[in-house]
Amino acid sequence: MLSYTKLINDAADRICKAIKDTTPEDRIRSLESGILGEIVKERAHQIQCEHGGDTNAFDETNSQNDWVAYICAYAGRAANKVARNGREGCKFRENMIKVAALAAAAVEAYDKQWCPNGEAVEP
Repeated sequence: MLSYTKLINDAADRICKAIKDTTPEDRIRSLESGILGEIVKERAHQIQCEHGGDTNAFDETNSQNDWVAYICAYAGRAANKVARNGREGCKFRENMIKVAALAAAAVEAYDKQWCPNGEAVEP
């Protein structure tokens, strides 16, 4: 009879071998078609007019602190849902994709110099 520890160790060994067997290019392609694609799709969803109107008009009014607050809110939702997974269901992945898309929006706003010094810019 196999021990629980041996089963866990064997599974961990198989996972590590699978990760080592993939090339960096394969892992990047997987990211591009998977996770990064989902982040781009979420950012596009945020930009769509039916999802709150003119995104630029909203984005340009936020300070750096506002962006951090939005990101923390969604990260907090992810953590909160995980802590109460049994009652509410886990939306960790969904919220983390939103966190990544919000981070992209924050960098985009910063690059457009809408919040270069931490202060919101009047439109």
